[in-house]
Amino acid sequence: MSKRLVLIEDSQLQAMRLQHELAHHGFQVEIANTGGQGLACIQAQQPDAILLDVMLPDTDGYALCRRLKADQELNHIPILLLTSRSAHEATVAGLSVGADAYVPKDMDTVQNVVAVLLQLGIDGQALQEPNQTKALNSSQ
Repeated sequence: MSKRLVLIEDSQLQAMRLQHELAHHGFQVEIANTGGQGLACIQAQQPDAILLDVMLPDTDGYALCRRLKADQELNHIPILLLTSRSAHEATVAGLSVGADAYVPKDMDTVQNVVAVLLQLGIDGQALQEPNQTKALNSSQ
């Protein structure tokens, strides 16, 4: 069974790209474009992890992270903060509000997210290529 992630990202293009690429690693990704939508989605679905953009139209990602970590029902869910901010102070700020990891948005975002999820014990159970599946079925 694939692991469920909630991605809270205001850029529809970035959200769809991450969703598509993470699906290739076996993750089921639900997208929310605002902090409010994300919170509702998290409360309803109890995902295996949360990918949270720092800059959102309705709230600050740090504030939402702090709120999630203060909630007894949700504080066990790992949170990975995603941002284009790369300064050391931004990383420290993210980890100080309870984030489990801080992942910069760059060309390696998906690989870095997958690596952190694996370190946290969250494996998306990568999907097999169609040719591999066919070969397995024909040998049975």
